[in-house]
Amino acid sequence: MSIRGSLRLSNNVCEDTFYDRPYIVIGAGSTLRFIRRPEEDINTFLMDYGRNFRMQDKRLLPLVYYLSKIRIIPPVFEWRLKENCEKVIVLSLTKTRLEGNALYISEKILQALQRGYSLMLEIWENYDGQNPELGPAILGEYYISETFLQNLQEALSILKSQVRTKGYIALTTEQSTYTACRLSSNCEHKPSYTDSINQLNEAYYSRLQEDLLMAVELIRNSKLDADYGVCFGG
Repeated sequence: MSIRGSLRLSNNVCEDTFYDRPYIVIGAGSTLRFIRRPEEDINTFLMDYGRNFRMQDKRLLPLVYYLSKIRIIPPVFEWRLKENCEKVIVLSLTKTRLEGNALYISEKILQALQRGYSLMLEIWENYDGQNPELGPAILGEYYISETFLQNLQEALSILKSQVRTKGYIALTTEQSTYTACRLSSNCEHKPSYTDSINQLNEAYYSRLQEDLLMAVELIRNSKLDADYGVCFGG
């Protein structure tokens, strides 16, 4: 028999596992020999350092540039197609797909590569008022911590030295969806909404404001080509 992909019976792999469904039934006295050959995907195809690539269309040049950026060893490309060549990259009028030794790249992928690729960096930090055992949020540890600012500074330095395209940075901080829950000692019974919830949030954000502005200033002073802003999550 030939098995491709994951061993499973249905599309619900969790159900197959939980109900101990057998994948293979082997008769008594049988002898089996398994040879596992991992199926190649597009990533391993493009990261293969042992073989050259062959292309039939100069419009694939943006892909050459992209691969030269992401591979440790730049790829070698040949433009003339030969019979039985090992790796072929072909321009596809439909979707991107891998068929045997041929990778079909859609025109939409090429259009995206021509515009360059960008990096989205999200830096997120919670606060310990989230845990009722530590007391209500107004008694918890308000922070954007020094570690947060140090990590941001380090990330900006790396981006400045290694990324040549525009970046996007979101400074994300937490506001629990269940603010009222933290006003109770056990969260079993949520108190009715009162104005104290607004006061709680106002106190939290007023304590964060100074540190958030410091983080924004770090980004601004880094001279990084990036759009940046502050996000408040629930």
